[in-house]
Amino acid sequence: MRQSYLASIGFASLAAALLLMTAGEAQARASGLYDFRNMMQPGYLPPAPPAYGQMPPPAPYPYQPPAAPPVAQAAPPPAPVPVPQVANARRGMPASEVAADYTTKGPYVRLDLGYSDSLSLKGNFDDDVRGSAAVQLGLGYRFNPWLRFDTAINYRGLYDRKISGSKIEVENLLVLANLYWDIWRFGGFTPYLMGGIGGAWNNLEDFNTSLGKVQGDSRIAFAWQIGAGLSYDITRTLSLDLGYRYVDAGRIRSDNDGSANLFDPSENDRLTGRLRSHDFMIGLRNQF
Repeated sequence: MRQSYLASIGFASLAAALLLMTAGEAQARASGLYDFRNMMQPGYLPPAPPAYGQMPPPAPYPYQPPAAPPVAQAAPPPAPVPVPQVANARRGMPASEVAADYTTKGPYVRLDLGYSDSLSLKGNFDDDVRGSAAVQLGLGYRFNPWLRFDTAINYRGLYDRKISGSKIEVENLLVLANLYWDIWRFGGFTPYLMGGIGGAWNNLEDFNTSLGKVQGDSRIAFAWQIGAGLSYDITRTLSLDLGYRYVDAGRIRSDNDGSANLFDPSENDRLTGRLRSHDFMIGLRNQF
């Protein structure tokens, strides 16, 4: 009887000890004490054994997975290149559409050659005079894409016709201030309208008739012109210009000395007429 009692107490003590050991081992595993991954870490130190009846402390080096390598960042897209805004852009056209190779402001020079088709001189000159070559040189300034101004000198050679069997010669020099309206620019082409006023030097050379010599005369007269044309931008500063002008260069006249008994010596004996013409010009304009 006594032996059975002692055996029961022994079995109970053994069961309690096993329960305590099992709980301690579970707590140790939960704390990472037996985690082999911790043991593989550099500098791992095993924890001190717990005192009897105490739970082991948590592992000083809990396992930490290695940080993921940084993901390569794609290069940001390049910033858009700003479109240059051209000052004083042509009316009706956005600044971004004005060609970058087009100069919108500054001084310029021009040189033109052409043909002047003279109209009837009227007055005592009933017939048309023949046409003449024309040359023009000008200096101007562009204020903005649609407005420019220049002063030009225009020389129109020698006109001639027959009168009473003799050839007469008329020489003309124009100095005009001109204003241009460049209407619209498309693909490098620019149509324009223009007008100008100024003065003319008109010289009628002496000429002979079957009745004798008639003395010519020169005079300064008011002159004006209107016209239209088309220019084309060859480069950023150089333009080709095609133009038409209607020119009124004022009056011409002979002397009134009554020579050669052709006229009575009075004011009414002059040969007079008005010099008008259609001029067709082609030239180059270079802007600085």
